Amino acid sequence: MDASGFDHAQLERLRTGQRLVILAIIISFAMIPFNVTADSSAAPLLIFVSLANLVLIVIGMWRLSRGHGYGALVSVIFCVLSLVPLIGLILMIGLSISATGKLQKAGYKVGLLGAKAKAPAGA
Repeated sequence: MDASGFDHAQLERLRTGQRLVILAIIISFAMIPFNVTADSSAAPLLIFVSLANLVLIVIGMWRLSRGHGYGALVSVIFCVLSLVPLIGLILMIGLSISATGKLQKAGYKVGLLGAKAKAPAGA
């Protein structure tokens, strides 16, 4: 923690976790038409993308919840709950909104895909 009162490691976990969660939500919605209309020849690709998206969700939720200051047990519970369809979406959006407020308070500019990395001081 520095003189500004922000723990930069925690803010970085929030920032990266939020970007991963937002990316996972976008991928999930983008895959809906393919899941409905795909034939059996596309199944291996859809399974691969779905599994990769699950990994994004779990890593993003872990980083996001740890960045909020939650302990390991609560973070694991959040990761498991994020895999439940509607509950996961609500949880991801709620933590992302909360992260946006914290990041903006710390001076980050937060856009549609989350906050970009800050340039080092003096750069």
